[in-house]
Amino acid sequence: YGDFEFCDILDLDRLNRLFAQYKPDAVMHFSAYSLVGESMAEPYKYYNNNVSGTLSLLKAMIDNDCMKFIFSSSAAIFGNPEHIPIDESHPKNPINPYGKSKLMVEEILKDLNLPMG
Repeated sequence: YGDFEFCDILDLDRLNRLFAQYKPDAVMHFSAYSLVGESMAEPYKYYNNNVSGTLSLLKAMIDNDCMKFIFSSSAAIFGNPEHIPIDESHPKNPINPYGKSKLMVEEILKDLNLPMG
């Protein structure tokens, strides 16, 4: 149980106010634009929301000492499968902006040394 707050993840000022108000221990990030066809027609929309929005959320987390993060990625990061089942060692070769945006966030999390759950 908890309060519901509506906030655009691109709104860093609002995110910081919410973090200051609630002082969360962790963030679970499951939001993204996720339509493959739309991502191909509107790539900016996907990179802006899925990558820039996640960067904004991560900035608010870091600024507010919240370092536990669960990120929902996608099988789209693998592109056309080389083998089935796809396991964690499968080559990552996304073929659309949606998959690329999810892989970019995975790389950002590695660079920030944030654990991926």
